[in-house]
Amino acid sequence: MYDIDKIFELLENKNLTFKEVAKAIGISPNNFTEWKKGRITPSGTMIIKLANYFGVPIDYFLLAPPITNEQGQDLPDIINISDLSNEDKQEIVYLVEFKRSKKGK
Repeated sequence: MYDIDKIFELLENKNLTFKEVAKAIGISPNNFTEWKKGRITPSGTMIIKLANYFGVPIDYFLLAPPITNEQGQDLPDIINISDLSNEDKQEIVYLVEFKRSKKGK
């Protein structure tokens, strides 16, 4: 799942409104309201768009403990895919969503 609060932290830190961001990434401003209220969550594609817009790696929005090696050191580069093409990022998001859907069965 995604940490929705991080989206709103970025808005605040960059002095942006959700309407500005919505227009820039081609979605309805109502999406932000629905995300904030927990009625819906952003799709993988939407997370990619937000990450690209804000210039952060996709994993910035993930609700997951940090990945560490045997010594307990963080390994952020393992999941930092910011240098990949949008097509490659999309494939990764689809794969993760597919794996999650299979896990629940």
